[in-house]
Amino acid sequence: MVQPGNPDSEPPQAQSFSKYMRNPLKRFKESHLAKDTSWVMAGQGMRFILQAGYFVLLARVLGAEQFGVFAGASAFVALATPFSSLGAHMLFMRYVKADPRQFSRYWGNILLSAVAANVVLVTALWAAAAHFLSPASAAVIIPVALANCLLGQLIQGVVVVFQTYLMMRIMALWSSMLNALRFIAAAVMMMLLHHATANQWAWVSALLALVVSIFAIAAVIEQFGRPKLEPRLLITSVGEGLLYSMSGSSASAYNDLDKTLLSHYRMNVANGLYTAAYRIIDVVTIPVSSLESASLPRFFEMTKENVSAAVGLAWRVLGRATIFGAGAGLIAFLCAPLIPILLGHAFAQSALILRWLSLIPVFRAVHQITGAALTGTGHQSYRTCAQIAVTLLNLGLNLIWIPAYGWHGAAWASLITDATLGALCWSTLAWIGHHANKHSCGSIT
Repeated sequence: MVQPGNPDSEPPQAQSFSKYMRNPLKRFKESHLAKDTSWVMAGQGMRFILQAGYFVLLARVLGAEQFGVFAGASAFVALATPFSSLGAHMLFMRYVKADPRQFSRYWGNILLSAVAANVVLVTALWAAAAHFLSPASAAVIIPVALANCLLGQLIQGVVVVFQTYLMMRIMALWSSMLNALRFIAAAVMMMLLHHATANQWAWVSALLALVVSIFAIAAVIEQFGRPKLEPRLLITSVGEGLLYSMSGSSASAYNDLDKTLLSHYRMNVANGLYTAAYRIIDVVTIPVSSLESASLPRFFEMTKENVSAAVGLAWRVLGRATIFGAGAGLIAFLCAPLIPILLGHAFAQSALILRWLSLIPVFRAVHQITGAALTGTGHQSYRTCAQIAVTLLNLGLNLIWIPAYGWHGAAWASLITDATLGALCWSTLAWIGHHANKHSCGSIT
């Protein structure tokens, strides 16, 4: 049942404007969504500090060219990473949120899917790398694929388990653990080696991911119980899971195709400069991602009672997210001149690139929140179609513009892609909300 008086669960039509505007600080403190978002943001804030710290250290210890080599391999792997879980994470959230008794089956499905998928996936990435990447980036593909596909997805599975149960403090801990170890490792390499190669960092990163994944899985088993491995569930759920994977793959594609193509055209230095700026955009949009993470389980839960209520919550969350996105973009724009001081003069041009990309946080706020609402209300297929469409758009623009304009072309393509996805997800959610309200009114009459 929808609880009256709770601004995160009431349908928007049940709230008057005057009531909604009265004492906003009190409403924020009493909002469960705000509390969970605050915990996620605290964890993401720690992740931000650690990620920013190891990013600065890594850029310095690798230099622009080796950083570009590592970025090319990482971007190529990221295109396939969503398929390394076969959608098991979202299946867990959907079905365990509806029936907690399904925990052991879908927790086992997360582990089984990761192992089964990555036997094929890591091999395929290794075989394909030589044809799509520069030789230097292709040489580090195995450790990068192991760290991001197999081990990274196991860690993410643990994060999703705690997210599903709204245990945001523990979720925040595990989501930041790997970054903490990477920060320490980058600092040690900086002190001992002064300069390292992409290959050295790739293997160190994979080893750290292995350590975190072992302890993370043990934490879930201790908290909730052992997994139940059912190969039959893996087979029967793979179709629905692939729908989620395709959505994630499309998201990775329009975020990482540009870096893969910069590597393909052997623009390693340009790739390092562009990736440095893009990483900063990823970091400053953490508040938006935190709000999405806290909202997604609620969209699933509210949809069981009332689709229009879930859509109404999405619009309210979108208002907050847009403010976060605008603030993040402004911070990125104003702080761009600090990049050479933090990363070294080799990355001076990244300041200009960052200013080009500073509108992306606003566009992300729109498509991440409205996209999460589409997922939570059972309209994942619409979100996936929108993401596939903008992926094709992004690929076409990058193929035309990167050979001619280098990172400028990549930046233009990224801006157009994120803006288009925001418009598609927003308009789709508005259409769904309109029809849900009409259906609700028709049922009442």
